[in-house]
Amino acid sequence: MRYNPANHDTVRLADLDDAAVQRAIIDWRVERGLLSAAHSRALRDGVETPASVMALRPTGRRRDGEVEMTLTLLMAPEDGAAWEAESTGFVDPDALSAIQVGSPVLAWYLPGAPFDPAVEVRR
Repeated sequence: MRYNPANHDTVRLADLDDAAVQRAIIDWRVERGLLSAAHSRALRDGVETPASVMALRPTGRRRDGEVEMTLTLLMAPEDGAAWEAESTGFVDPDALSAIQVGSPVLAWYLPGAPFDPAVEVRR
């Protein structure tokens, strides 16, 4: 949400597709410990690829109402060979239905670290 500090009566909802809003959300998640710095770099500068969830397991950790999950992914770039990778991160419990076994997701990886991708889950 955006507002002018001089006029608290008028607010504007942020556009989630706006790059500046996405950066702010990523920064906020890193500051809260919900996203690692490596995953932040992957989301900002990495290669986007389709992936499928092969397995998921909770780690038992919780933070700010989110649960930490480890996902085993089949990374499947359209122009190359597929590989398996694991990603651990915090997820809002309401978004868990979007990452069940077999679910398609988008993943980002840094070319030097293809086995530690970041996953974006949108509800």
